[in-house]
Amino acid sequence: MSNKNKNLKSILYKYILFIFIFTIPLAAMQDSQNGQVKPLKQLIVNNIVKSIKESVKENLHKKPEDIEDIINLKWLNPDKLPLDLINDIKDEISSQVSSVTLFQKSIQVFKIENLNSVEILLNLSDSRIAIAGHYDSLAICDIKNNKLINTQSRCYGKVIALAELSDKNIISSHEYGRINIWDYNTGNLIKTFGIDNESIRCMKLLSDTNIITGGLDNSIKIWDIQTGKCIKILQGHNHGVISIETFKDRKVIASGSYDKAIRLWDYDGNCKKVLEGHTGAILHTIALSDNMLLSSAWDGTLRVWDIDSGKCIHVLKLSEIGSNSRPYIYDIKILKNNIIAVPTYNDVQVWDAIKGERIAILKGHEDLIYSIIELDNNIIASCSPDGTIRVWDINQSKCINTIINNKKSIWRLRFHKDNLIIAGTSSGSIYVYKPGINFQDKLLELGKVDIYSDSIQESETQETEVRDCIIS
Repeated sequence: MSNKNKNLKSILYKYILFIFIFTIPLAAMQDSQNGQVKPLKQLIVNNIVKSIKESVKENLHKKPEDIEDIINLKWLNPDKLPLDLINDIKDEISSQVSSVTLFQKSIQVFKIENLNSVEILLNLSDSRIAIAGHYDSLAICDIKNNKLINTQSRCYGKVIALAELSDKNIISSHEYGRINIWDYNTGNLIKTFGIDNESIRCMKLLSDTNIITGGLDNSIKIWDIQTGKCIKILQGHNHGVISIETFKDRKVIASGSYDKAIRLWDYDGNCKKVLEGHTGAILHTIALSDNMLLSSAWDGTLRVWDIDSGKCIHVLKLSEIGSNSRPYIYDIKILKNNIIAVPTYNDVQVWDAIKGERIAILKGHEDLIYSIIELDNNIIASCSPDGTIRVWDINQSKCINTIINNKKSIWRLRFHKDNLIIAGTSSGSIYVYKPGINFQDKLLELGKVDIYSDSIQESETQETEVRDCIIS
């Protein structure tokens, strides 16, 4: 154990004894609000727990093993403090501070020139990821080998969507009407097609040979990837199309628009149903099952639809009763068993889509929540411009751990198939965390890159540095 840790424990111990001795007179004090006498033991416990938490947060974030040693409280001497008081302190600590393996160092894997803030993270094959920036920049990184494959700027406008094709090449759609195909191995541009200055707002793979796009011209277009030609135009919306989903088994396309309506199309381009009920622009259309659709809108609600009957099954109201605020929904994560996690301002709401019931509200972030990922059964993570990634246990409705990334604004998260958490920041940096996970025992250890090298190849567009993460 470090000398610094021993000194800190000595200071803490003396402070705890000080609190114990001088809090006794407070037992007779009257609470100015309710006139009741404060319990002596609770006053002592609250002050001791507060001092321990502050010491951990401010002084020990570079020594996770020392943090654990402080929190387990084995250093408290039962000869000098009552045993029942020590037990109460331990109970309070365990309820406020997660009993998990604490975060160690995060490694900044890539700092990519001209990337700006990270808007899209896409998992690719063989441990690679594709990254799109806020403007017209795109990068491909090999996480396992710590290698930047390529970076592109001036990609014909902001990247709206990314997808991996069956041949592993990457397809991107852009706000100014272009669709690009990039080589998986080199990151070089292979093909570009589209209609210039015709704004695209969403894209989805329809098959190995076709994609669909929606745009501000109020239409949906089906494209042949090989020829680059538009082979079908679906018309019917009165305003721009901003979300698309496919039900491939049923050969149904669902589109959402600024006109507040959802339309269901067959692959021949015929509109079969119009789903109405939302009072704001449709933000998301997501398949819950082969016959159920989830939609979100600017009216602050989610709706669950039966696409066979066209009927709305449930309306999930995200705003509190009596509130005039309508949260903008940045992300929706569909978890196992049709459980939905959706950010509303700085909270995460968790719903059962089948029952239409809210399960939990997860509070802790200090700013908007931009992205949510699922780590394991009933374990999710969220990120925010407040500079944190929070890990939540849905069953307990509780944050079980927090990464503080030096107040770097974190915009996007992805859980990689190699058991990695990828975080993209507002500055264009990509952070990688390697968890050793046993979620059944609520163990989460991030930052131990035990199967990957700590050394990262440097290039003109890449730099490395180490950041420390501390407990919340």
